[in-house]
Order: sequence, then C-alpha cells, then structure tokens
Amino acid sequence: MTVSPAACGRTRVFLFSSGTLFGGGIESLLRREADLELVGCETDVSSALDQIRHLAPEVIVFEDGEAAAEARRALMGVLGDSPCIRLIGLNPHDSTICLYRSEEQAVKDVGDLTAVIKVRRSAETMEPAEQRLLDLASKVSGYRIAVYTILKLCETPRLYSEVEAAVLPLPQMKNAVYSPGNLLTWLEERGGIERLTEEGRWQTTQAGRKVAEAEAPDKRLLQLISHDPAYSEIYVQVLGYCQTPRKRTEVEDLLKGNPAMDKPKVYASFFTGGLEDAGGLEWVDGLWRTTKAGRTVLG
Repeated sequence: MTVSPAACGRTRVFLFSSGTLFGGGIESLLRREADLELVGCETDVSSALDQIRHLAPEVIVFEDGEAAAEARRALMGVLGDSPCIRLIGLNPHDSTICLYRSEEQAVKDVGDLTAVIKVRRSAETMEPAEQRLLDLASKVSGYRIAVYTILKLCETPRLYSEVEAAVLPLPQMKNAVYSPGNLLTWLEERGGIERLTEEGRWQTTQAGRKVAEAEAPDKRLLQLISHDPAYSEIYVQVLGYCQTPRKRTEVEDLLKGNPAMDKPKVYASFFTGGLEDAGGLEWVDGLWRTTKAGRTVLG
C-alpha cells in the first residue's frame, strides 16, 4: 500500500463501531475534516483487525463502553504490534474519550474527538525531539534503514515523490505494511522532518540531522561489534561470509560448534538479527546479504 503525495500530510483514521447510528455520525464528522483521511470502517472485530493490518492507519477510533470489552481487548492487541498507532475510545453514554496509554478526559461534544485525533501524544511533546526520533527508530526497527534514508535524503528539501522513489526500493519495504507516507508523518510528529508548505517539499530538521548522524549504519555497526568483545569476531565473520548471499542454514552451519555461543547459549539468528538491525545485513529473496555499510566496516 502506498500513500499518495496529496494524502501523505493527512492523519489516517480507521473507525470501528458496533452500532450503525454511532458509526454513521462519527464517519460524517471525520469526513468533514480536510486534514483527516478516513481509510476504513468496520462493525465486525475480526474484519476490523484484518483491515487495520492492511490499511495501516495512524489512529483507530472505536465505540467504547461496558459492552465493548471484547473489541477493546482485540484493538489493544494492535498496539503491541504497531506501537505508533493511537487508539481512541469514545463512550457515547457518558461523553468520555479515552486515549489508550494516555489519560481519559470528558468531552463537551463529539466534535472534540477531532481535536484529540489531531493532538500529538503528551510524551511526544515533552521529550526532546532527538529522543523521540531514537525511540521511533527502535519501535519500528524493521524500518530503521528507511527512517535513516529519509532523514539523510531530506537534508536537501525533497518532494514526496522523491522520498518514495528512494525508499520503496529498499529491501525492508518489500511487502511492508507501512508506506513512506506513514514514515514521513511519524518523523514530522516527532520533530525530525518539517514540511515546507509553499514548496510542497519535506526537509530534515536540526534534530533529525543529529539523529541521522547517530543512526548512520556504519556507526551503529561499529558500536554493535565493539559492544561485546566476546562476539566481535563472530559479527565480523558473518559480515564477511555474507558478502556472497547466503541461506539461513548456511550461516547456521558456519557458526555451528563455536564455543563463544555456548555460555550463554545463543543462536545464529542472534547475530544475523543484530547485524540486520544495525544495517550490516539485509534479507533479500530468502538470502542474507552484506550491505554497503557492512562492506565499509569490513574495509
């Protein structure tokens, strides 16, 4: 799924409601907001979960209350898989909105819902931008290289189409749930990217530049390799071995019997996963392959 350039600045909202009257009213409200994009509506929990995985909304709004316990538990499970999603429960019986993992508040009218959707999470407004960006990179580690690519690319102001062209070919984006538009929105929320509205371009902020420097794959690789001297040789060995693309079983065979992996017991996936997260390996077409950053570290 790809977010269009025209839509990439809008907050993507998914609506779940067990009642057509409630859902219809909220749907009409959301559609009137130019900076909100209603990407889907469902009344069945199972169908809603499937749609959420497919549509990758940034905000989920659902009808809350005593009768909604099952739906609430199911939707809360989404937060574990996608920590950047905001889950907002609206109880029509006592006029309260609950922003899950945040605080509950009373509302004067249902129109307050749009204000809650648009407001940034309190933790994001209080923490330094650099920390928020590093937290994002950690939470969406599978997209870490894509985040770094956007921050570096947009040090020179770029159009959305340019960002998309640079990010979509990355191996991490193959069959990805989130689009470059999602990543841009999250980076903007956390102070790493800003929109130059008159030009229609995106530019990395000063905080974003600092994080891009810290997140440079070769730097993170060196930190990983030097962090635990007992494993340094294995990391370097795997990087060198995968300069020729290798199957998972080939890497396992390479490391089989290595005494450094016995106490404590670790497996080959410990090293390939760490190197992938640090930007030294990439998983392409069923093979582990050393990246450009990995080859740079090897010299």
